[in-house]
Amino acid sequence: MSSNDKNDNNIYPHTNILEPGENDILYGRGGGNNVHPGNIKFRKLVAAHKLRYLAASKSEKPTVSRDVVLAWRAMDPPGRDSVASSMERLRKLGAIKESTNECSGTTLTPLGHCLSKLPLDPAIGRMVIMGCAMRCLDPVLTAA
Repeated sequence: MSSNDKNDNNIYPHTNILEPGENDILYGRGGGNNVHPGNIKFRKLVAAHKLRYLAASKSEKPTVSRDVVLAWRAMDPPGRDSVASSMERLRKLGAIKESTNECSGTTLTPLGHCLSKLPLDPAIGRMVIMGCAMRCLDPVLTAA
C-alpha cells in the first residue's frame, strides 16, 4: 500500500484504540512497543525467515519478504490493519455498505450475498457476476 493510499482511506490512522489486539503491530519506539505480543510475534516471524532471506539472491529477496507478509496476514485472529483493509476492499467492490440503522454498522449488499457464495476472490467473483449480467461471460472467464 503506498503512502497515497493511506491518505485516501478512512482506515488510517487508527485512533482511540484502547487495547491493541494480540496480532496488531505497534509502531514507534519505546519499551511498551517492544514487549507488545504482536511485535514479539512479528520479530519471531521475521527471525524464522532470516536465514532464507540472507541465502536468497537479489531477485529472490522480494519473494521471501512477501512470504513474511502473507504469513502475518494469515494470522488468526487477524491484525487490525488486515481487517480494516479487507473491509475497505469489500466496500470498494460494492459488497458491503454502511447501514442506515445505528445498531447494525456494516451490512452485505445483494452483490455481497452473491459473492459470499462463490469460492473465489471477491474481485474475480464480481467480474464473473457482472459478466453474466452483461451477457459477456466468455471473455470475462478468459480474463479471470
